[in-house]
Amino acid sequence: MSGKEQRLPDYLGHMIEAIDRIESYIGDMDKAAFCENTLVVDAVIRNIKVIGEASNRVHKHHREFADAHPFAKRGRPYGKVDNRINVSIRFGI
Repeated sequence: MSGKEQRLPDYLGHMIEAIDRIESYIGDMDKAAFCENTLVVDAVIRNIKVIGEASNRVHKHHREFADAHPFAKRGRPYGKVDNRINVSIRFGI
């Protein structure tokens, strides 16, 4: 493991922190209020990207863990998921 490569608990911690932030941003907000608040939309998108990047690193650097935990497996390339999330949120799909 290189100096830049983090440990598995760090990646999982980043995902949990991003999920907690998303939950704190949206709270009891309904879909209309969410879509109208561009600050919240942007913050949620950013944290979804953090989750995706951490998941990508788990998959890349800790393959045995990713293979043992289905939630960590990815079905699409990371960039396509980002684009789909952005379109879904922006257009309410």
